[in-house]
Order: sequence, then C-alpha cells, then structure tokens
Amino acid sequence: MKNTGRVRNMDHLGRIVVPMEIRKTFSWDQNTPLAIHTDGEEVILKEYKVKCTFCGAKETLTDYKGKKICLGCLLELKGDK
Repeated sequence: MKNTGRVRNMDHLGRIVVPMEIRKTFSWDQNTPLAIHTDGEEVILKEYKVKCTFCGAKETLTDYKGKKICLGCLLELKGDK
C-alpha cells in the first residue's frame, strides 16, 4: 500500500474529501460509485463495478429478483444456450 502523505479531516457528517490527485489517478469523477471495505483496522475504497452474479461479466446486465445477470447466463438458465 502506497502512502500518499495526504491527511484529511472527517466532517460532522462523517465525510472526507478524496484528494484531486487520487481522483485523477483512478479517473474518479463526482458520480463514480465507491465501495467501502475494511481489512482489520484499514478502510479501503474501491470503484464499485456492477457485474453478473454468476459469471462476473460486466456487459449486457439485467435485473432479476434483485440480482444482476448477464444475457449469457440468463439464456443458459432459460435453456436457450
């Protein structure tokens, strides 16, 4: 893990600002969804990417009973593949 040397204070609502340099490095803009993970005493931010529940594909996704499923897996489940 790389130390950026940046320190940010949390505001009264628990928010922090991700420094512009880091946002540019990862191509994050104001609408980029971030997933928050913990590992021991560390908090980790990762870009949230929606993917198929079954195979992990990121294209041709549809909702099915609250889960994301790609077209390939949907066809396979229907028996069309």
